[in-house]
Amino acid sequence: FDRQYFSPGIEHEFAHGSILGVAAVVAYQRYSAASLGLTAASTPDQRQWLPGAFSPQEESGYGTGVRLALRQEVIKGIAVDAGYQSRIDMEEFAAYRGVYSQPADLDIPARARVGLAFQASEKSWLNVTIERVMYSDISAFQSRNLPSRFLSMLGDSTSPSFDWEDLTVFSVGYTWSDGADQQWHVDLSTRTQP
Repeated sequence: FDRQYFSPGIEHEFAHGSILGVAAVVAYQRYSAASLGLTAASTPDQRQWLPGAFSPQEESGYGTGVRLALRQEVIKGIAVDAGYQSRIDMEEFAAYRGVYSQPADLDIPARARVGLAFQASEKSWLNVTIERVMYSDISAFQSRNLPSRFLSMLGDSTSPSFDWEDLTVFSVGYTWSDGADQQWHVDLSTRTQP
């Protein structure tokens, strides 16, 4: 699974210390699943017992969304940040099927964040951020490549429920600006799975 973003945007300072940003988000995703060594032969002379090249099935697609951000300096040296990114629909992956012919839902979930920034020096800021990623809005996708022992348990009254849970990400960062057109960011954030 591979995901890449391109996000051009604009920012506007509409009052002293207040900045509004709007950006388009273009996402590219690629998903592939190896056939787990399974091959098919239509004639006896096909030499399937010889090792072949690794050639996973590969699907790719594009999606678009929007990102909004607001920064307000509440008092000198302390600013509040807030942002929202919309859900990005990756419709091309709906053709990829999983267990019980369930279509894939590999959309990129919406996310909302809020943070506080503290001015450390004339050209640098320290910030803390909490971000909520809304994975519960995305249907879980059960791949056919799950182990057979696990797949045999599906479909009866004891079958587990496949749902994503929302994810909360905490981060701490440092931003340095040269006062003109360059900024450097260093962030440390939690990394868990939904």
